[in-house]
This record gives sequence, C-alpha cells and structure tokens, in this order.
Amino acid sequence: MNDWLTMEYDELLNEAIMSKTPILVVEGVDDVPLYENLCFSLGGNHEVIAIQNLKGKHGGSKSVVNFIEEVNMLGFSGELEKYIIGVIDRDARFYRGELNALPGLFVLKWYSMESHFITHDAIKVVLGQCTGLSRKLITDELINNIYDEIMELIMPIYFVGLESLRNACENEYASLASYSMSIDHLKNTGAFDKILTKKQELDEFASSKSIDSNVNGLFEVCKGKWLLNEFSSILIKKIKSLKFRCGAKEIECCQFCHIEASSLCSYKFESNYDTAQIRSIIKRHEGFTMFDYLKQRLSHMI
Repeated sequence: MNDWLTMEYDELLNEAIMSKTPILVVEGVDDVPLYENLCFSLGGNHEVIAIQNLKGKHGGSKSVVNFIEEVNMLGFSGELEKYIIGVIDRDARFYRGELNALPGLFVLKWYSMESHFITHDAIKVVLGQCTGLSRKLITDELINNIYDEIMELIMPIYFVGLESLRNACENEYASLASYSMSIDHLKNTGAFDKILTKKQELDEFASSKSIDSNVNGLFEVCKGKWLLNEFSSILIKKIKSLKFRCGAKEIECCQFCHIEASSLCSYKFESNYDTAQIRSIIKRHEGFTMFDYLKQRLSHMI
C-alpha cells in the first residue's frame, strides 16, 4: 500500500491492473475509514487512498477530479473505471454545470456523503446500543414514527440549503447563508428565521434548478454534516422522550413500566451519549444501507 503513494500515475494504474487491486481515490482523511468499511462489507480487496497522499495532490474534490483527468490522459485503452475511480460529493458544482462525465469519476447522488447515514437503520442501531431495548421492542412502527418526526423537524434546513446553493451559484446574490456556516450559527444570529421568510423566492429558485421540495431535495442541497448533526441531536431528544411515552402507554410498554417500576424502563436513554458520539455510532454501525448504488459500482471493479 505505502509503495503506491510514491508511484507515478501510470505506475499506479499498471499496478492496479497487474495486482488486480481496484483503487478508490477519495476527497480526504475522514473519507478513508468510511469507504474502507464499505469496501470491506463487499468482501473486496479495494485500496482506498486519500487524494492528498498521492504525488503532487492536495485534499479536496478538485484534486480528485484533476487526478482522474490526468489518469485519463495516459491513453489507457481499457475500461479505466474497472481499476481506478475517484469518488466525490455532488455539492454545488453540479448545479453550476461544472461536473462533466469523465471515465473513472463517480459522483455521489446527494450533496455530500454524510446524508447517506440519515436512515431508519441508523435509528435502529442507536436504539439498540443506547437503551436497554431488546429487538422485540425495537419495532418497525417505532422506528418509522421516530424517523418521520425527525425528518419533519429537519425539513426547514432545506431552505438554508437553497439559500446557500443560490449563494454558490449566483455571484451577485446577497445571501444570508453559505455552506461554510453552521446551522447553530445561523440560528444564533437569527439568519435561520430570516431565511424561512423567503420560502416562496427560494422555491422559485429550486424550480429553476429542478429541485423538489421533499427529502430527496433536502439531501441534494444541504451539507450532509448539517443534516447528520441535526438528525443525531433530535434523535437523542426523541429517544429520551420514549421513557415517558412508555409509562403513559403511548407506545408498546416494557415489562418494568407495566408494573410501574419506571426507573428501570427499558426505553431509558444512556445519559453519557452526546451528539458527536451518536454521529460516530451511526457512521460505524448503520450498515451503509443507502450506498447500494455505489456498492453496485464497486462490485464491478476488476
């Protein structure tokens, strides 16, 4: 592996072909363990390399695109994407028309990778790890209800995404938000509420970009880090409320609340978990359930 990092690009391609080892080049250090785990789940022998670890390259999606362009210029006559692919977030460049089809370049279908972890399975994983619930009480009905409640609360961020996207697409636009800002910052400064007063204007912008006002649209225009952070934060609150809902018989009652021993409630949330830890649990254990389209692509390498 380490020898690969010092190779010229033609040597890298030749080594991938000769050793029958497919290579994924990703945007940065945080992507490496996620994509390594994804490849491991497929039983493949893929090598995942952060772009900044290749000769002459820095971190980020532009460097990944530049690398794939340079590999394409080598004149390889075979199917390049069987041996090397560069994986990048979709982000604002898609809406600026800057992402051209290029052999070996794989663009995620949503704005960024983290959005793929906002799933029903993520809720199931957290319930199983952070409460005393057995599989019997972690029902599809419970998971679906929690998911729907969370997504209803998250949906207003869609308009922050549109405001930020418009800022990224229109040079003269006086925007209240940008992708470099956090949701907490926007809420604390009052910008979040001001953005929500612009819904009609932003809906018109969305229509011009063929963006739908639904969960897919949310994932397409919002930073995944925003969404996963909010999802994890709200999930904690929702799980903490389950103990009281169990005692009130609003959900399937655990055996302890059934005999009014509520202090032992199986729905009780372990208080030492914070938002950052929940994010980490989800990323490690969610199971990559929304990456099927990428899994299919990876399975066809070599």
